[in-house]
Order: sequence, then structure tokens, then C-alpha cells
Amino acid sequence: MRRCPAFLFLLFFSLPAFSAGSAQIPSALYGIWEAKDRYVFFDSESQSGEPEAVIVLKEYYGWYLDRAAEPEAYAQAESRSVNAATSPESERIGMDFLLSVDSPEDGFISEIILDYSGNDRKYVPVCILGGQMYLEFYVSRGGGFWQGNAVSDGITAAFRESPDNISGLVIDGDSVWDVRYWRTDMDFSDDSVNFECGGGVFEIPRHIKSGGNVYTCVNGRGRTVRNVMPPENLSDRNLSFSQDGTVCVSGSPYLIRLAGGQDFEALMEIVRSQNSRRKPPPPALFPPSGVDFHWDLILVLEKDNEIIQRVRERQREFGRSGAQ
Repeated sequence: MRRCPAFLFLLFFSLPAFSAGSAQIPSALYGIWEAKDRYVFFDSESQSGEPEAVIVLKEYYGWYLDRAAEPEAYAQAESRSVNAATSPESERIGMDFLLSVDSPEDGFISEIILDYSGNDRKYVPVCILGGQMYLEFYVSRGGGFWQGNAVSDGITAAFRESPDNISGLVIDGDSVWDVRYWRTDMDFSDDSVNFECGGGVFEIPRHIKSGGNVYTCVNGRGRTVRNVMPPENLSDRNLSFSQDGTVCVSGSPYLIRLAGGQDFEALMEIVRSQNSRRKPPPPALFPPSGVDFHWDLILVLEKDNEIIQRVRERQREFGRSGAQ
């Protein structure tokens, strides 16, 4: 273990993590992105003037695509289908972007700000590596500390609150400690606190600012780091590092950029093609059994029975029987 010099720590944490908001969609986001339950489209030529979220949900186990959120101009360019799976009008969700100064050489980091109706505002920190978008990622702050972010549930058509907790990782060799930061109403401070682990000491931030909130790892003005998990083996964390080693992502990607067409017409073609499919009818509740009932023999045995013949006559008035 080693101690991170205080002046180096302050150098890292005095830098702003994100630049001012941008009213334009960053080029790194352009195109159609797919997840198991949705498509998300970032239009390089906004048809509404201001950026708006475009979200197409995969309903009914993926058999139907619902244009859940899109600009009003989209409905004018391509008529919306109104049925039990969708609504006459889509959600209108404005977008803004905070660009990170920590983006790796081979990737991109941003906080996507989604403005819902009313005063609901959601921050979605994202990191792009290799044409894949991740929600959980960590930025190296030097001295073995990797700063986490507020991991959201993604780009959604409905507002959801920011998470209550985020993680910071202390990595030393093959060992990694997960430090929990919880949301607080305290004013942000760039102070550091000592974190003792494995016989060594690291300097880690008292507070982390992410997703429009402040998170802390200590109580009040205390200096004792709380809620530290036992060390894990680094190989068990499923982390993938950027080529320049400044950022790592965790787990599976949230969205994958589609190859090929990346414009509005390409998105509508996906919707039209999928929604033109028809699911095959379900199997019969009582499928044909192939049993031979020997109706010819049954009819021979019944022909001289007057009671049965009267019953058969009544049956014929209602329709065909199994013997006909």
C-alpha cells in the first residue's frame, strides 16, 4: 500500500468533472442504440430545434415497438399507430448534456440530462467504449482511487429518482475495496479523508458529486470512512479498462450502437418492419388426437334403435356430428 501525496490529490479533485451544459447532441452519441427492451436514437439533424429524447420500447416480449418518446415533428413525418399498445401522443422529454473532461482517448463520458414534464429532471451518466454504452463506470483519480458515478436505470420514458448510493474503488494490485458513498444534503467539499486498508493508507475524497447530487463516505464532519466492504479479487469485479487506463467500465453494456443506417428513416424502417410481423396463432387447446372412433361400426349397431335414431335426428338439426 502507498499514500497518495496531498498536493497530487488536490490537483485531481480541484478540476471540474463536467463542463457546462450543451444544447447540441454530442457527435459521439449520434445514431441508433439498442438494448434488450428498447431502442434509443440520437438524431444528428434534430427535427425539433432543441434536442429531445427518442425512445422506442419493445413491448409484448419484443413483438411490438412503441414510439414512447419522440419530438412532435416525428409524428408529422411518420404517422403514429394508435392501438392498445401505444398512446395517441408520445412523451416529450427535453435533453441537455454535461460533457466530461475525463473522457478517455478511446471513449466518451457525459451526463445526459432528461427534462420531463413539470420539474422532474434526471441525470444519466454514461460512458462509451468500443461502440458500447455503459451506465456504471469509474474514473481514475490517482493514488489507487477510482471515482464512481450515480448509476441510473438508463434513458427512460418516465422519471425515476437518482440512486441513494454510489461506489468508489480503491485498487491496489490484485485487491479492490468498494467504498460506499451515500446521498447527502451537505454542501460539497473537496477535502480528503484517510482510508486504511490492508495495512496501508489511501487518501480518498470526502464527497463525490454525480447526477446533480452530493454523496459522502463519512458522517458529518467525521473522518472515519463508513460502510467499507471486505476486499475482493480484482478479477472478480468484471472491469474493462480504456486503452489509456484512465477509465474502467463494469458489467455488461447498457446500449449497443447499431451498424448501418443511423438516421430517422432507418429508425422508422425498424419500427415498420417489426410491427408488420404477425405472431403465429397459439396451438389448439385440444389438438387432434388421431383416434379412430370406428363410426362405421357404431352406425351399424345404432340403425335399428329407434331411440338413438331420434337423438341422431335432433343432432343433425344442430349441425354436423363426428360421424359426418
